[in-house]
Amino acid sequence: MGHARPRCGGPSPSARPPLTTHPISVDLPGGWSCSFHFKQGSSGGYSGVAEIALNGLRHGELVIMEQPSLEAAVARMKLRASQFVRVRSAEGAQKPWRQRA
Repeated sequence: MGHARPRCGGPSPSARPPLTTHPISVDLPGGWSCSFHFKQGSSGGYSGVAEIALNGLRHGELVIMEQPSLEAAVARMKLRASQFVRVRSAEGAQKPWRQRA
């Protein structure tokens, strides 16, 4: 006889709203770009994942936690993406993050 697994509170992964199909794209200095895939939560706030690329090659992702509005989420994404680019540019790191030793 198997044991029933207890259910955790909260929606199942399939019940969560999907990320948008049309991301917000932002060009950053030095050939960097960012594509922000977001969703609106049940409380009305926005959160998502920002993919950061250099000359079309992905270098990393940023998770943007829920913000009170889409404008606030985009502003947070731009700030964090700019910080990511500034650090990577200062290091002179041109290899994608998964290829670094």
